[in-house]
Amino acid sequence: MSGEDGMFLIRPSTKSGDPLTLVLNLEKHLYNINIRQRPDSLFALGKEKAQEKAFSSLDELVITYTTEPIKLENGKMAFLKHSPSKTRLQ
Repeated sequence: MSGEDGMFLIRPSTKSGDPLTLVLNLEKHLYNINIRQRPDSLFALGKEKAQEKAFSSLDELVITYTTEPIKLENGKMAFLKHSPSKTRLQ
């Protein structure tokens, strides 16, 4: 996936025990962020944290991070902008 900063997609996870991965493009680098489903059935990003943001749906997660930044492990901040079109994926 190449493109502008903030381009993202959600895909099944291939390496972690978490069900999904958010792939985010920032500064020509792809970040793979685990999406966990917590015991209360809410979704959250990354490792479990005290007072973490949790969402009842993936749509809610995406909408939130279009206006609030995701803090990446390296300290950079990123917003979700849009997913690639289906024609770009083929």
